[in-house]
Amino acid sequence: MAIDVVIAGAGGRTGREVARALLAARDLRLVGALGAHSAGRDVGEMVGAGPVGVTVRATLDEVAPPPGAVLVDFTLAEASRRLVPAALRRGMPAVVGTTGLGTEDLEEIEAAAAQGGVGACVVSNFSLGAVLCARLAALAIEVFPDVEIVELHGSHKRDRPSGTAAALADRLSDLRPAGREVPIHSVRLPGLVAHQEVLFGRPGEVLTLRHDVLSREAYAEGVLMAVRRAPALRSVVTRLEEVWEGA
Repeated sequence: MAIDVVIAGAGGRTGREVARALLAARDLRLVGALGAHSAGRDVGEMVGAGPVGVTVRATLDEVAPPPGAVLVDFTLAEASRRLVPAALRRGMPAVVGTTGLGTEDLEEIEAAAAQGGVGACVVSNFSLGAVLCARLAALAIEVFPDVEIVELHGSHKRDRPSGTAAALADRLSDLRPAGREVPIHSVRLPGLVAHQEVLFGRPGEVLTLRHDVLSREAYAEGVLMAVRRAPALRSVVTRLEEVWEGA
C-alpha cells in the first residue's frame, strides 16, 4: 500500500526536487502540497512533471490530509516552528529538512510527537554522502584529534554555521579529549550549493574529508528513505543513519 505524503515548501529550491522524486516513487502518493508563494498551482506542473491534480495550498487545513499521511517539511524555520508541531499533534509523522531549528524547537517537536503518538525524522542533511563523511570523520578523529570544519554554501542560505556542520561538530566534540569544541568556518558566496571540508592535522600531515553537493537532487534519495520509515517511528530521530540500514 502506498504511503500518503504532504510536502511543505514545495515551491522552494529543495522542495521542488523532493516533490519531483515523490511523484516518481511508485510506493509513495503525493496527496497534498503547501507553499506560501505557489498556492493555486498544480504541483506537478510546477516541478516539470506535468499536471497531477494536486493543487498547492497555503495551509494544512486546506489540504485536509488523510489519516497517517506523512508531512515532508522543507520550509523556513519560522514556518516550520508552527507547522511541524501542529502536524505531529494531529497524528502525522514528519520528515523535516528545514534548517535553522534550535534545541528548543527540537524539544517542542519531541513533545508534539509524543502527544500525537507518532515519530519524526529531523535531519540537517539528507544526502547519503554527508552520512558517509560523518562516519569517516568519526573514525579519523581517533588518530587526528585536532580538527576544524569549513562549510561553504550559496549566499541565499540564512543560517551559519549550517545545520550539517553544527551537527558534525557536536558529534566530533564528544569524541575529542575533554569534549573540546570543534571550530567551524562559514562561507557564503554566489555560485556555491553545499560543500563541507573536515580538516584533521597532525605533525607533518593533514587529512581532508570533503563532500560536495552539486545539485539538490542529492537530497531526494535520503528523504524518500526517511518517508518510507516515518510511519513506523515512535520517537524523534536526528541522524539519517537511524533510518538507513546501510549506514
